[in-house]
Amino acid sequence: MKARFKPISRQQIIPLLEVFSYRSAYILSLIFIILTNNIKAQEENPFSRGHLFVIGSLDAEGMNEEITDPNSSGGISNSHRLFKCDIYTGYFPADYFAVGIKANMDFVRSKSGSESVLVENDISIEPFIRIYTPIGVFGEGSYGFGSYKLGLSNNSDMYQKDINKLNIGLGYSLFINKYIAVEPLISYEFRKEYNAKSQLTQKLKGLNFHIGISVFFNIISKNQKNT
Repeated sequence: MKARFKPISRQQIIPLLEVFSYRSAYILSLIFIILTNNIKAQEENPFSRGHLFVIGSLDAEGMNEEITDPNSSGGISNSHRLFKCDIYTGYFPADYFAVGIKANMDFVRSKSGSESVLVENDISIEPFIRIYTPIGVFGEGSYGFGSYKLGLSNNSDMYQKDINKLNIGLGYSLFINKYIAVEPLISYEFRKEYNAKSQLTQKLKGLNFHIGISVFFNIISKNQKNT
């Protein structure tokens, strides 16, 4: 026997449209308020010529592990140390156009028992450009190079890779006051790693998401800007 579907009446559709309209109006109002507040915070235009901005993040981690073996007279002690630092520095040579450089540094030290310390270093430098819009949306492009090393601290023959990477991203500067902004950024990265000893080449690509805090400074007076 075939099932019969009862068509939806006009009386049933109207409440659904009302809910959808209310939600759409709420979302649009929220977006308008955010953009309006952002424009107000930018009355002095932090994206104008002569401004400098700095973005920084720092991560540090230290962990010790004790493993007890009931079948052994002694235990095993492991340690892990991590230090990570990302720094952006940019300058506006023209309105809404910024150039700068960012540095990424990762240092990891791991030790198991009485064995030698395992060292892992990942360092890269990336010149970048940014193009802003008056509402705070910006596009970013960068090209970087660096090196990756892995090996024991008492062994000079460490595994090493040369790194080249290209990033293209889109972000937004949401100002919480005249000088400080929260900046979410989504980017697509192309990364190439090469080991000269084995002549092995690795190619990686994918999406990255980053959120940071930016501080903007004006290092040129109004009189200098007008000249």
